[in-house]
Amino acid sequence: SLSVLARRGARHAATRALDDGRTSDAAASLLAAVVSASESDDDDDEGLVAYGSAVFRRTLRGRQRSHSDVGFCTWPSAPVLASLAPREIPAGARVLELGAGTGLAGLVFASRALCGAVTLSDRKGACLANLREAVAVNDFGACDVSVERVDFCAPPASIAASYDAVIAADCVYSPETATALVKTVRTALKPGGLALVVCAETRVRFGSELVESAFTEAGFDGHVETVTPHALPFLAEAAGYAEGMSFDVHRWRLK
Repeated sequence: SLSVLARRGARHAATRALDDGRTSDAAASLLAAVVSASESDDDDDEGLVAYGSAVFRRTLRGRQRSHSDVGFCTWPSAPVLASLAPREIPAGARVLELGAGTGLAGLVFASRALCGAVTLSDRKGACLANLREAVAVNDFGACDVSVERVDFCAPPASIAASYDAVIAADCVYSPETATALVKTVRTALKPGGLALVVCAETRVRFGSELVESAFTEAGFDGHVETVTPHALPFLAEAAGYAEGMSFDVHRWRLK
C-alpha cells in the first residue's frame, strides 16, 4: 500500500513506478505518498517529497552524545532553509552548505537547481559517509553534487573565494561558533556572494543572538528577518521543534 511505501523502500518503489511505464501522473502520486521525515533506525531509505522535488535520504546510524555532537538529526532550521534556498539562489550557482548534517537543505536545493554545483560539508566522518550515500542514490541532473570535510571552526584554504552562495542551518550553538561560522562564510564566498543562514530563535540556541553583529563586523551588507512558519514540510518532525518556534533568516552579501 502507499502507506507502507511511505515507510520503507521509497527509492525502489519510485524507481519501479517509473520503469514500469506508468503515467507521469501516477508516478507523481506515488512519489507524493512517499513522504517521511522520521529518522528511526527501523527505516532504510526515506523518500522526501517537498518544495516540488523528490529526494532520497539514508538514515544516519548514530546518536548525539554531547552538546557539540549535533549532526545526527535534522534540526528545525533545515526545513526553513530548504524552502528558501531554491527561491533565493540562482540555479546555476556554486553553493556550499556548511554543517550539512543529514543534508536536507543542500539536497533539496540540488534537486531543484539541476545545474551548477553544490558542496555538502560537515566535519564528522559519520555525517560525511551518510551524505555520500545520499548523493549516490539521488539524481541531480546536471547539478554537480559533492561532499567534502569542512570544519567551519578551522576551514581549509581550498574553499577560499570559491562559492557564489553559502548556506547553513542551525550551525550556531555558542558564541564561538557564531564568530567562526561568519568568518568561514566570508572566506568561502566570492565578492558579491550571498550568505543565507537560518538560526533557531535565541531562547533555544546559545550564540545565535551574535550572528547579526558578526556579519556586520565582517563587512557584509544585509539584514535578518524573523519568521514563524507553521506548515513547512518536515518542520513538525524536526528534532527539538515546538509549535510556534521562530527562526532568524540571515541574508547577507559580501562587499
